[in-house]
Amino acid sequence: MRKTCIILCTLISVFNIHWSFAAATSPQMHLKSKLNDECVLGSPQHQQETLTTQADVDSFKSRYEGCSNFVGSLIIQEQKNNFSSSVNALPHITNLNGLSQIENLEGLLSIQDTHIYSLNGLQKISWAEQVQILSNSNLVSLNGLNNLQTSAQVVIAGNKKLQSFEGLDSLAGAIFFIVKNNPILENFSGVHKLFNVGTLQVDNNMSLFNFKGAEQLIKSDELIISNNPQLKDFSGLEGIKDIGSLVVDRNAKLKSFEGLEPTKSISNIEIKNNDTLETLTGLNQVSSILADNGKNGDLIIKNNPHLRTLAGLDNLTSVDGTITIQQNEQLESVKKMSHLLQIKSNLNIINNTALTSLAGLENVELPSSNSQNLHFILQDNSKLSDCKAICHLNQKTGYVQLRGDNGNCGESLNQCE
Repeated sequence: MRKTCIILCTLISVFNIHWSFAAATSPQMHLKSKLNDECVLGSPQHQQETLTTQADVDSFKSRYEGCSNFVGSLIIQEQKNNFSSSVNALPHITNLNGLSQIENLEGLLSIQDTHIYSLNGLQKISWAEQVQILSNSNLVSLNGLNNLQTSAQVVIAGNKKLQSFEGLDSLAGAIFFIVKNNPILENFSGVHKLFNVGTLQVDNNMSLFNFKGAEQLIKSDELIISNNPQLKDFSGLEGIKDIGSLVVDRNAKLKSFEGLEPTKSISNIEIKNNDTLETLTGLNQVSSILADNGKNGDLIIKNNPHLRTLAGLDNLTSVDGTITIQQNEQLESVKKMSHLLQIKSNLNIINNTALTSLAGLENVELPSSNSQNLHFILQDNSKLSDCKAICHLNQKTGYVQLRGDNGNCGESLNQCE
């Protein structure tokens, strides 16, 4: 008996287990486990608390009395109504006031499919490991998260009435900041303290015009901008100097890269499928594309049907990876690459049907070693007539390869001295 008491007392001392009963609206008994002054959400085994009704939210404070720092996942998500009758319909979650004691959360905070209008009730939260604000049909403001300073991941997606990031006033950094499917979001106003983001992914925001509001952002390891049909340029990102990987894909009204003028360092560039892009102006300060952080140092410019010039690459001198310029129907010239001196991998110029000359590539040097069987591939550039700019590259047997219809390029190379 004494031995049993010693074991039980030791467990209680280690885990500091307290028992508390839920509000009268819930028949369940909840276990509140406390370790190192942090309260564990749900059971110690599962560490997850799911709130599906307003009553669940309202009773949170009494069930976790005395707790401000939490470990585990807190999921606020209404149950789907399967009834057409309003009599049987489940009550909506309309406010988060019952969560006002939370200051820190070592885990996931997910607010999804609710009917809240703001995030009021979360004012004390200064740190949460992950924050997900998903598909809240009435949400017009992020007010309530005003004290959130850092997070490993912030995801704001599918909130059809959200117009800005007002409420993220204190957010300074995140490893992942993902903004998707917010149909009336117009810019980034509200994140005026955000200065460092690992991955910034902005995808399918139908009304996004620019990034105004994010002027303090100075660094992003990965910038992925895709399928934002109203986006015209990158204004608002004038503070950013260092980008790891830049991917710009399927932005139907994008005209230029205006706003990225201060950017000097990029490790990977992919510019693809932007229907109205006319110029790369805005990338003028980028002098090299250096392999770094798992990126090969590639430059890919592909399927931009209105791109006429490579203006914006005027100061580019070296590329660690492969350059691919492909299927840009109105690209007439590569003259703006005249400062390019070195490519350490392949150079592919493919299916640019308006390209007539390779003038601008006169200074490009071969890789110092061709042990990887590298090539300069010219393929299906049907109007190409002047290739004299690459005579010096053609001297190495097999390096320049002509494939398909390249106009009179072959004859031009045959005239090289």
